[in-house]
Amino acid sequence: MSSNIVKDLISLLLLREKLVIICLGNELRGDDASGIFLCRKLEGLGIGSKIYYAYTSPESVVGLLYEIKPEAILFIDAIDAGLKPGTIIFKRLEYEEDEEWLLTSHNIPVKMLIKLLRNICRNIFFLGIQVKDTDFKMELSGDLKVALQIFWKESIEKLKQYNGKM
Repeated sequence: MSSNIVKDLISLLLLREKLVIICLGNELRGDDASGIFLCRKLEGLGIGSKIYYAYTSPESVVGLLYEIKPEAILFIDAIDAGLKPGTIIFKRLEYEEDEEWLLTSHNIPVKMLIKLLRNICRNIFFLGIQVKDTDFKMELSGDLKVALQIFWKESIEKLKQYNGKM
């Protein structure tokens, strides 16, 4: 796991109430639930950020985000980018070209949603987890479980260094 990803994520999480986290995924489609899995772990930490579960409808939070006007937005979602299953990417979305790799199974493409949200927030980030299996089932594949557990352990250890015991 890249320590830079963990470091960048921790820096973002330290924004606390200035950060809104949007959790995407379908819990009935195997690894597509990986973003929801990570969000539930984050929620359990009580980090102070607002966490919203949009599941397969990211457009459902647009009005809310316009009201909140966060300093930063973090999307957490499963991806299918042809990477090794369990690979985690973290990227600041700065330019339209950056979103070309964002493929989605959601009602509205994340790329289109980001264009809308740039009107209220220029700091938009994406944490993606490469899927292995999105067949109809209610559990993550073994590869993703292991990768997410390792990522979570590294993230928690780093967060404790920055923030005291959580």
